[in-house]
Amino acid sequence: MKRKNIYRGFILATTTLIMNACSGHTPAVMGVLAPAGVVMDGISRANHNRDIKEIRDYLVPNYDALKKEIKQGEGQHLEALILLVLKKKNNIPLFKQKMQKGYGSLFERGRSIVMRIDRIAAISSNRQGMLPSSKARQVLQKIESDYEGFRLAVKNKEQRYFTDLANILLVPKEKHGAFYAALFKDYDNLYVTSVAVRIFQILKTK
Repeated sequence: MKRKNIYRGFILATTTLIMNACSGHTPAVMGVLAPAGVVMDGISRANHNRDIKEIRDYLVPNYDALKKEIKQGEGQHLEALILLVLKKKNNIPLFKQKMQKGYGSLFERGRSIVMRIDRIAAISSNRQGMLPSSKARQVLQKIESDYEGFRLAVKNKEQRYFTDLANILLVPKEKHGAFYAALFKDYDNLYVTSVAVRIFQILKTK
């Protein structure tokens, strides 16, 4: 049990470092992130950064196929992804099941998306404080009503799709352009790197 907890702490510390690095905020001391007994040396950090990059690079051209196959729990892209991460063919059916169970945390992440988009809106418009809960619920409803459509609109930079969203987020009209630009620029963190990190967590956590 102790070893399992340490391993999970190791994974959490790693993915936190990677997510911070993606946003340009890499802590100077890894020990600040790691729980007691978990220390990651430079080689380990490099290896795990490499693993996340490999997942991300595979995810970019195969996103749609992987999304479909993970939901079904079967498919050649899913199997290739598992082999890419684990480097072995043992227990592939088990890991397919794990990925299928984790589908929601990979591709239906409305609440985490809301938090990040609110942050983008606040920075773009110089808004102070958090979005009122009633407004946050409206944003969540808009995202979850068509999660895939929302993702594609961000990816394809469809500004008209986000006019209502900008208003809900209390972005002044003169700041809409800055908000759209920041949102579109953040597509990778919203929908690619974050999914790659979650895939790593699912496959590497016992």
